[in-house]
Amino acid sequence: MEPSDISDLDLGARPGLRRGLWAETAVTMAAGAVGMVLLNAALFWLLGTQLELERRQELTLASASGLAAQMGMAQNAQQQKEILGAYSAPGLNLEQLWLQSGNGDVVVEVGAWPETPDAGLKAALNMEREHVEVQRRQHVQVTVPVSGGGALRMQVGLDGHGMVSPGLGLVLSFSLGSGMVLALGGFVLVRRRLILPIQEITATTERIAGGAFGHTSELKAARELGDLAGALNVLSVSLAGYRARTRAQVSDLEQANQELRAAQEELIRAARLASVGALAAGIAHEVGNPLAAVVGYVELLADGVGDEGLEKDLLARTQKEVGRIHGIIRELLDYARPKPGRRVERSPQEVLQDALDTVLPLPGFREIELSAEASPELPLVVEEEGRLHQVLLNLLLNARDALDGPGEVRLQAVLQEDGLLRFSCMDTGPGFSEQVLDQVFEPFVSTKAAGKGTGLGLATCQRIVELGGGQIQALNRPEGGAELRFTWPAAD
Repeated sequence: MEPSDISDLDLGARPGLRRGLWAETAVTMAAGAVGMVLLNAALFWLLGTQLELERRQELTLASASGLAAQMGMAQNAQQQKEILGAYSAPGLNLEQLWLQSGNGDVVVEVGAWPETPDAGLKAALNMEREHVEVQRRQHVQVTVPVSGGGALRMQVGLDGHGMVSPGLGLVLSFSLGSGMVLALGGFVLVRRRLILPIQEITATTERIAGGAFGHTSELKAARELGDLAGALNVLSVSLAGYRARTRAQVSDLEQANQELRAAQEELIRAARLASVGALAAGIAHEVGNPLAAVVGYVELLADGVGDEGLEKDLLARTQKEVGRIHGIIRELLDYARPKPGRRVERSPQEVLQDALDTVLPLPGFREIELSAEASPELPLVVEEEGRLHQVLLNLLLNARDALDGPGEVRLQAVLQEDGLLRFSCMDTGPGFSEQVLDQVFEPFVSTKAAGKGTGLGLATCQRIVELGGGQIQALNRPEGGAELRFTWPAAD
C-alpha cells in the first residue's frame, strides 16, 4: 500500500526490523561485561595457579633443605627419626618423608621408600644436588642431599589446598565489579552521545513529516550526528520555503482559473450570440426569398391585373410560397422542440421496412435500388412513436437527393459490442466534401440547390437521436458514396 501523503507514514513503526538501538546497546554492553569477567577470571586463575605452584615449590624446597641441614647435624639415627617425626604433623599434607643415610640406612616417617632409585634420588646421592619435580600438577616432590652422605625426600600433595581457591572469590568479585562499571559507563556514554541525539533527530523528522516545515533542532552531539541534524534543519527550512512558494503559485493559479472561467463564459455567450446570429441569418435567407415573392404577388393583385386567369395563377403562386414559409417554420420548431410521443417497442426489421415502404411511391425513388438488412435475432428498440421513422425518412430523402438519378441505397441494423443498436443508411452517391463533412449537422447547412432544402433535416435527426440516448455521425465510404449511421438503445 502506498501512502497518499507523507504524513500518513508511521515513522515509529518498523515491523520486521531489528530491536531498538537502546536495547541493542544494553545487550551488547552486558555481553561484553560477562565476557570480560570470564576472561579476567580465567587469566587470574592461570596466573594465580602458576604463582601458587611456584610458591609451593619454593616452600617445599626450603623446608626440605632446612630439614636436611638438621639431619646432617643429628648425632645418630634416633635423633634423625625424632626430627622427622616433628615434621610429619598432619597439617603439612606430607605424602612422603624419608631419609637415606650415607651408610644405606633408611628412615621412613611418611610414605614408602622406592626400592629402585629414581632420578631425584640419583641426583641427590650421586651428584649431590637438589632435585624438584611437579607430578601432574598434584604433587611437589623434592629430593636434597644430606651433608655427610645420604638424601632426604619430601613430597607435598597439592590437593585439598585449592591452589588459588582462597583468592578465587576475590578475583571473581573484582572482575565482575570492574566489568559492570565499564559496561555501565559505556552504556551511559553511548546513551548520551548516540541514543539521545538519534531520538532527537527522529522526533524532529516526525514533526517535519507531520507538516511542521521550518522546525529545527539544536543538537549537541558528535560531529557526524551534528552534520546530520544540520542537514535535516536545512531540509526543513527548504520545505518551508517550497510550501510558501507553492501556496503563492496555487493562489496565482486560482486567479488564472477565475480569469479563464470568465473568459470561457464570455466565449460561450459569444458563441451563443453567433449561433443566434447564424440561425437568424438562415431564417432570413430561407424565409426571405419566398416572402419577397409573396410581397410581389400581393402588390400585383392590389394593383389589379384585370385578367382572371392571371389572378388565379398569382394566388396559387402566393399560396405555394406561403406553404413553403410554413414548412420552414415547422421544421425549425421540430428542430428546436421535438414533441414527445407515446413510447413503443418495435423490431429493427419493422422500423427499416416501414421507412422503405414510405419512400417507395415517392418521385425519384423508382430509379433507386432500395434494400434493408436486419437479423431477426436483434433485440427490440424503444422509441417515442415515429421518431426512428422520421430519422430514417430524412436519411433516405437526403440519399435520393445526393444520387439525383439511378443508384443504390441500403439500410442496415446491427448490434454493437456495447449493447447498442447501430442503424446505417449507405448510398452510392458522390459522398460529402471535406468542408461539408465537418458542418453537415449544423442548422441551415445544405448541399442542395437554393430553394430545394432548408438545411434543418440532418440537424433535426441529430437532435432526435441525442434525445433518444444515441449518437449520429456522417462519413464517406472507402468504396465510394456516403454513410450516415446512428446508435439507439436496445430494449431491456
